[in-house]
Amino acid sequence: MLSSDEAAPRARLILEALLRQPRPVRITLVVPQGAPVPDLPAADEAISVQAESAPIHQARMLRHDAPDLALVLGAPLSTSVTDAAEGLAVPVIWAEAVALPERPGLLGRRERRRQLESLAHIFARDLDGMEGLQAEGAPAERLTLGGMLTLPAEPLTCSEAERSSFAARIRTRPVWLAAAVPEAELETVLAAHRQALRHAHRMLLLLAPEDDRLGPFWADRLEAEGWRTARRSLEGEADEDVQIFIADDAQEYGLWYRLAPMTYMGGTLSGPCATPHDPLEAAALGSALVHGPVYAPHSETYNRLIAARASRALRNAGQLGDAVADLIAPDRAALLAQNAWGVSSGGAGFAEQIVATAIDVIDARAAEEG
Repeated sequence: MLSSDEAAPRARLILEALLRQPRPVRITLVVPQGAPVPDLPAADEAISVQAESAPIHQARMLRHDAPDLALVLGAPLSTSVTDAAEGLAVPVIWAEAVALPERPGLLGRRERRRQLESLAHIFARDLDGMEGLQAEGAPAERLTLGGMLTLPAEPLTCSEAERSSFAARIRTRPVWLAAAVPEAELETVLAAHRQALRHAHRMLLLLAPEDDRLGPFWADRLEAEGWRTARRSLEGEADEDVQIFIADDAQEYGLWYRLAPMTYMGGTLSGPCATPHDPLEAAALGSALVHGPVYAPHSETYNRLIAARASRALRNAGQLGDAVADLIAPDRAALLAQNAWGVSSGGAGFAEQIVATAIDVIDARAAEEG
């Protein structure tokens, strides 16, 4: 169930997207029964909000609102909404849709299929929901992976003076970041960097351990192995001869993401690290994402990124070197980063997608009636 803190910003995201349209469209936003109905500016007639209720009340409210379309937000989808809308010839879109938690009997499955087939479009909340809805009978041509109407998080900050100083030293060197790397993945990351250096001999690795206290130990090991290193905690600089810069300051990820056109998310190959980072932190700052098959605790986010072709997913550790070498090409990294930024922009982009689909549905309905 949506809380008041969740319902209000969702409604406002849809309203803002509606008001950016060149022509007036009126939508009734239906939230789950029991969820608070948020207050919206009285002057804005583009959207009304109502909670699910009994069929007779639902029909009365829809008749009063006279919307061009009803948008159902959240789960479960009540038959009172679809029946009332069908009786009034109001098309319905369902966003943040999920499958039923339990498989119904034969009659229930038939009713569920009929209900899903009556919808103008369905935006599944996640990949599991999309697969479940397909199994329940949702028409494939009207089913899309949408995600959640969430407000984008504030991007991590950094000192602009520090960023400018680092960028001046790095200049045109290709750079990649290995973020929150656990001890178990250090050799994998080093092997990937060796492979990348064969393609770009000036390649710089920003190596951020999952625990800053690992910094001095890793520096000693790398120096013993012949790597040329510098450490952030010792105020080291990424000079031209430095091959690996140990970024042992967890408070500066905003800086590292900005400097690195690509980021490997540590812990996604060997298992969750002690401090797994949200991949949207990197995506919001334009860094292309590379990750392994271990998604917890950010499984939903990784699934959204994969569905949007916004990350490079690896099956095993041996693929990391190939991925880094491939993404040295700026155009390939930029495409991933652009797609990932679209995911990281949160509900604003999804709201635009919903409203664009709503207008297409409304226009198609008008053409049929005309």
